[in-house]
Amino acid sequence: MKNKKYFFAILMLFLLIVVGCSNETKEEPPEAIVKINDENIETARGTYQWEKKRLLSNTTVIADAAAPIQIAEDMKAKIVEQSSVANVEFNDGSQPQLQAYLWKEKNVAKNYL
Repeated sequence: MKNKKYFFAILMLFLLIVVGCSNETKEEPPEAIVKINDENIETARGTYQWEKKRLLSNTTVIADAAAPIQIAEDMKAKIVEQSSVANVEFNDGSQPQLQAYLWKEKNVAKNYL
């Protein structure tokens, strides 16, 4: 009878550890939502690095994409006033680290973040 109690206690402890360690981490970064003057601006995902952190291990996914100039060829340009402010949010409410660059023709002109 004592052995059954110990076995049951060990089994319950194991189940608690497994359930507690299985926090869900998304496989891909969230989608960016950009608004300027309360108007949604089209976005596209470029190259990214996404870290999935788990209790006992971390995984880093690096995804390459076309150059921003090539991605922009398939997008419609939106003309806004020069003094406009862009608000960037993510569809899951998270706040991942973000980098933005100004591209002039085929060269990076400036890093803004």
